[in-house]
Order: sequence, then C-alpha cells, then structure tokens
Amino acid sequence: MRWILDKSFRAYCPLGAVLIVFLVIEIFLFRYHSYPQVLGETDGIGYMDRAAGPLFQADAFHGPGYSWAIRLGMMWGFSPFGAAKTISLVFGVLFIFVSWRFFLAMSGPKEAFWGTVLLAFNPTILARSVYVMSDMLAVGLFMSALALLLLPSKSTIWPGVLAGVLGGLAYLTRYVYIIIVVLPVIFWFFRLLAHNERQKNLISLLCFYLGFVGITLPWFIFLYQVKGNPFWNHNHLNIALNMYIGTLGWHGPPPLEDFPNLLAVIRSDPRLFFQSWAGGFLYMPWRMLQYYPETGVIAAVGFFCWLAQMNRIKMGLLLTILLYSLAVSVLWLSDRFVLLLFPLVAACMVSGLFAIPKRIYRQNLSGRLGRGLGRIPLRLFAFGVVGLFLPFSAVRKIPGFFADQAFEYQRAAEYLRATAPAQSSILTAKPHIPYYSDMQCLDYRSFYMQKAQLEDLPGILEQARPDFFIYDQRYAQTAFEQFEVFLEPRRNPYPDLLQCVHQIETPKKVVIYKYLK
Repeated sequence: MRWILDKSFRAYCPLGAVLIVFLVIEIFLFRYHSYPQVLGETDGIGYMDRAAGPLFQADAFHGPGYSWAIRLGMMWGFSPFGAAKTISLVFGVLFIFVSWRFFLAMSGPKEAFWGTVLLAFNPTILARSVYVMSDMLAVGLFMSALALLLLPSKSTIWPGVLAGVLGGLAYLTRYVYIIIVVLPVIFWFFRLLAHNERQKNLISLLCFYLGFVGITLPWFIFLYQVKGNPFWNHNHLNIALNMYIGTLGWHGPPPLEDFPNLLAVIRSDPRLFFQSWAGGFLYMPWRMLQYYPETGVIAAVGFFCWLAQMNRIKMGLLLTILLYSLAVSVLWLSDRFVLLLFPLVAACMVSGLFAIPKRIYRQNLSGRLGRGLGRIPLRLFAFGVVGLFLPFSAVRKIPGFFADQAFEYQRAAEYLRATAPAQSSILTAKPHIPYYSDMQCLDYRSFYMQKAQLEDLPGILEQARPDFFIYDQRYAQTAFEQFEVFLEPRRNPYPDLLQCVHQIETPKKVVIYKYLK
C-alpha cells in the first residue's frame, strides 16, 4: 500500500490546506444543518430508522450499507442524525483525497491542486458532504476501490482484495455501483497488453472477486432466503417513473403489480425506454456543466485538452465514467446521481485553464499597444476569475440546499408528542412528522395513493388502521391532489371515520385527523 502515501510531506501541504478550509466550511454547515430536509433527505429518515432496527432488512430501493454505517456511528455515541452527517463528511474528505491522487496520476502537482480546489469547493460537494443520504458514502467507497484497481503500476494481491471489499460495500450502499464487477476484467486486459504478466494479473483479478464476494455474500444469502432473489430490489420502478413521469404525470414509483421487473418496464414501451435512456445519456454532459454554471464552459473546451495527453489512468477513469453514465442514464438525473463525474469535470476545467497562454504573444503587434497587451497575464486572470466565482457560487447556491425546511412539520410533531398516546401510528405522505415526534411511521406511498381515488380511502384506512391521518399542503397536495378536500376540515367527506383535531396554517397548511375506528 506504499503507493497511497508515496509522496513527501511537502507534496501533501497543498492538499492539507484545501482540506483545512473544506473542513472549516463543513463544520459550519454541520451545525447549520439541524434537521432533515423535506425533499432532499426523505430517504435519509428511512436510513436512520433502519439503522436502529435489525442488521439485515430488505428495503425495496436502498441497500444496507448506509444504515450499517449509521449504526456503527451510533455505537460511538452519536445520535442517528449526527452519525449520518459525520459519515457523509468523512467520506466527502475521502472522496476529495482519492480524487487528488487521481489528479496527480493524470497530470502534475499544480494541476492536481487546482483540480482539488475546483472539486472540494463546488457547492454540490460541500452540501452533499453533510447530507443525510448515502451518495457520498457510496462514491467515496467506489472511488477508493477504483484507485486501488487503477493507480498501482502493477497488480498486487492485497490492493486487489481491498478493492473488492470496498467495491462490495459501494454496491451494498448504492446498487448502481454494481458496475465495479466489470472494471477489473477491463483493467486486467489492458495490463495484459501492456506488461504481459498473465499469471500475476490473473491472481490479482481473482483476489478482487474474493474480496467482493466475501463482503456481499451474507447480504445475497439473506435476500435469497427472504425474497427468493439475491439481487432483489425495486429500482426498476424508478426507471418506469423516469419514462412515464412526463406522459402520465406520476409523482412516485408506479405499482409493482404493473411493473414486476425491469423486463416488464422495457416491454411496456421499448421505444420509450430506449428514447429515455438515450436522452438521459446525451443530456448528462450538459447537466454536468450546469453544476459549474459560471465556469462550466471551460470544462467543455478543456475536455479535448485533457484527452490530448491520454495515459492508462485517464483511459481507465474515462471507461469507468462511460459505463457508469450508461447505467445511471435510465434514472432521472440529479446531482447525487452524478457525483462520480465531478472529478472528471474538475480535471477538464483545469486542463482548459492551463491551455490558456500565460500572455498574449506580441510578435505581430508593435508599439505601445503590443507592449500593453503583452503584459496582460491571461492565465493568471483566468484563474482569478474562477477563484472569484467559486465563493460566489457557493454563497449563492448552498442556502438553496438547506432551504427546504418544513417548520409546520415540527409543529405537528410537537402537537402529537403532547397529546397522542405512546406508539401512535400515522398515515401521511412524508416521514418527517413521525420522525420529529418519535412515533411509528406508516408510509403513505406504500399504498400507492397516487392511483387511489377518494372513495378508496376508507379501505386504505381499514387496512392501515392508523391512529392519525395527516394531510399536508407542502407535499401531498401536489402528489395526491385527489385528496385535497382534506385541507378544509368542514368539507371532510368521511366525518364518521376522520375527526379533525388540529390545524397548522403556516408556512404550509397541515391538518391532523384522528381515525375513529
């Protein structure tokens, strides 16, 4: 493992300076971020809930990795929320460190420093490094596994085993990182062509799969026992949602009985499936430039400069990102799905900046004009512009990441804590109110309410038998507008089943009903 820390102390000083500033900002955001966001961290509440339950739990959309990590943090005395944020922060730092090692392998120290700066202080990276979501943990694990596969000049046994373990944990955290199982074969083939060390490379390849299977096998056995399929999950419903959200107006995953597997999704409309897939793949470069909106155009130009000096590390990274892009293009694209692409964009931006001449050449310009233009430090000016835009972009964008705070949810939780019996169950659209009130949550969407009609509600209530039914304007009015009548208790169509016991008017309206049966 000497290749990881094979640089002098002096070589680490620029990285250390970047990480110190990064951590100072993150500590502020860590304290500022006091509770889960409504839209961005809904899944985070589920992760925290599962972390306090059995170690092995089959969840339709999420692997167990993040919940296991939160549980480990709780063993060290953290609250679930504090543990979740700390894990994101730790792996955000790891993500930056491993990216720096890639930058060094692909270029020189100056380019590595600026690539690290552009990556670390991107608003998305800053925000996601304290979010209660699994994405930073997953990409940190995946990038670490990728570094162990790519950065050593020769294949060795223990980096291969560790790469398999980290790749397996990345898969258990986010299922899309299953692409890790293909990469060692590709890299083995390239090394075989370059070094012709067939036996040694093959041993390293086998060591990777030994590590991967060793860490994932217990989970595969568990899923096979409880679901009959070691790869069981319902992420294909997200693919269907991405396909039909524009045409059918869906706001949540469709019913499983309509789309029991990926093949059923494809068969439902093959043309729309491939159109959606191709559209997502072609849209991704533009989407990535939007995450560097003030300076992203430099990355588009710099990509060709970056390609001009191709090496083994660049080829491996490019193939990895291409495979990942193909895998994730079937989903709707948001910043958390494309974190793996951020180092490439930063590297391309740096290549574009260093391609700018230091000064204007004045061979064809004479006199004072030529002397004046020749003194303009073009490259330094370009770096200065980027340096100014980084804090400007962070100040402008970061508040938006943490602005989705529902104070009315907290007020509803305070009412329930004060009046509701212990262990009351709640039927609602979002898990935030039950989370704040420390009560059991019955997920509104688990009954596929987006397809239910108003007359179906008595049957749903009979099936769920909650103590309280909560309808809130912030989320449910847009997702389940067919139940909008419950925002006005005087229009309650089922007064014999539901009794209004509390209303909250601001910032969005929340109406709490008591189920009478």
